[in-house]
Amino acid sequence: MDIEQRFARWSGWLKIITSDITRLAIHRHVFWETSKIIRANPNIHTPSAFYSWMRNAYATDISIGIRRQLDTRKNVVSFANLLRELIKFPEVMSRDRFVTLYKGSVVERFADGDFDRFAGQGMTHIDSQKVKVDLGQLDQSWRIAERFVNEHIAHVSKQAIEELKAGITQPPTFDDLDKCQDCLEELLKKYILLFEAKNWVTVLPEFADYWQEIFTEPWIVPSHQRGLGVQVDAILK
Repeated sequence: MDIEQRFARWSGWLKIITSDITRLAIHRHVFWETSKIIRANPNIHTPSAFYSWMRNAYATDISIGIRRQLDTRKNVVSFANLLRELIKFPEVMSRDRFVTLYKGSVVERFADGDFDRFAGQGMTHIDSQKVKVDLGQLDQSWRIAERFVNEHIAHVSKQAIEELKAGITQPPTFDDLDKCQDCLEELLKKYILLFEAKNWVTVLPEFADYWQEIFTEPWIVPSHQRGLGVQVDAILK
């Protein structure tokens, strides 16, 4: 595989990775905004299996999504595998390739300075050591979130329970999961800059609709009104 073929493959990977991480960002936003709606209404501050389901479904969804980006199995498209290949073939991401992306734009003068974030001043291609740092950061953030998965989603080990009781470890929280996702999103923005010369402010896209609108209506209607209106089966699939 020559340099251009490898770059094309990586670019394809990045599109898939971007789509996956964007989906996670949307799910996180919806979860926390829904939580705000619940907290703001004291009339629904009662124990509910729905709340437990919502928390567990969110944690499972996000954890699986994050873990997928750390999957290093062969032929798996993941952020970790992309970074590992960048470490192995740094010459593909050259300064010349990057600077060309800025040609003719109003930010053309910033091209070399932006590339220095990945390469160091004057280097002709990205620095593998810098990419290794990013990969290590991603792996470390996942190790924290992994405890959340193991202790909240998967089976809890007897040792983990004893360590929690003894105060040796602290119970993992949703904040741990958020920090891992924050790391993933920051690295995504960084490598979108490297590949596409696009400076993303946020991974979360603008919503095409007012998704909270459904909460402005009662969810349970009188029995004589049920079945009226638009069929929602297709919407919920």
